[in-house]
Amino acid sequence: MKICQLLVAGAGGLAKHVVDLSNALSEQRHDVTAIVPADFSGEFNDSVRVFRLKPQNKFTSHFYTLKLFFLIRKISPDVVHAHGKAASVHLARIKPFVRGRCVGTVHWNQKRRKDFRGFEQLDGVIGVSEPVLDLLESPRRTVIYNGAQEPEKFPRAKEELISNYQLNPDFPLAIAIGRLVHGKGFHNLVQAWQGVDANLLIVGDGPEYGRLSELVASYGLADRVRVAGAIPQAARMMDVADLTVVSSFREGFSYVLAESLLYRVPIVSTRVNGTEVLPLAAVVAVDDVAALHEKLVEVINNRAAFSAEFDSVFEWAKENLTVSKMADNVLAYYSSL
Repeated sequence: MKICQLLVAGAGGLAKHVVDLSNALSEQRHDVTAIVPADFSGEFNDSVRVFRLKPQNKFTSHFYTLKLFFLIRKISPDVVHAHGKAASVHLARIKPFVRGRCVGTVHWNQKRRKDFRGFEQLDGVIGVSEPVLDLLESPRRTVIYNGAQEPEKFPRAKEELISNYQLNPDFPLAIAIGRLVHGKGFHNLVQAWQGVDANLLIVGDGPEYGRLSELVASYGLADRVRVAGAIPQAARMMDVADLTVVSSFREGFSYVLAESLLYRVPIVSTRVNGTEVLPLAAVVAVDDVAALHEKLVEVINNRAAFSAEFDSVFEWAKENLTVSKMADNVLAYYSSL
């Protein structure tokens, strides 16, 4: 199958999704082209053809739409797959002139019904979780969860990691991974960690790095909490972690959640999209520091029982949350249209 993946704007998990899906489809010997922003930094396989286009405005640039039309006509794909609202708007404009099927993926909750105007004109719509499709009126909608890479062994022992970050050697290790921005709720997590007898590594980089480090010091948590900054292939650290924590205000479908389940590490998470797959006991209200603190204390004091609640979820994730399974599901959906 000749497939074109389209991303007009986006970074983080959205960009990762496009790269992972494109690479997985190419590995299955499909002819894959990716159209991405000019400053896109994701690493595609050599077999994926990449075109870079820079829109003047991600929604209203008709010149970009025109360039996109001529490029897609030249590629002549069987499927054009738009990722995100901006890509769906541009693809919808040229859909009457595109020979192949046109598909869009919704990665985030849309605030208003009209935010789906591009998606609703396409042949099919995928949501990365059920809630992101709540306002969409389309009989051709489906949910395909984000897939994560297969687990890899972390090259260092947990004890060495704890020692290197000067944390408490008698405490278990929890990990939180993500860009250090307000929406990830790490400031709430640090506050909630007061009185929790466990180590916490916050892994990532972003504008809140300094603020989070100051919060750790001001709450007197330097012996058990460390803002570690960006670490390459950070998900591998889950190999030695006892717990993963997601404290976000919102997510489309968290890659950290998927990765943690594949590493068979239990999770405490705020109630964001995707947590419908977790045990009810693992989920707390968004932006509720007291509830998060109480849950963390409960979990750390009853680690074995809490982990046992994930046994069936770990098995389900192994079958459903890999990149290869995601690619298989996407291909099946393409063929159904």
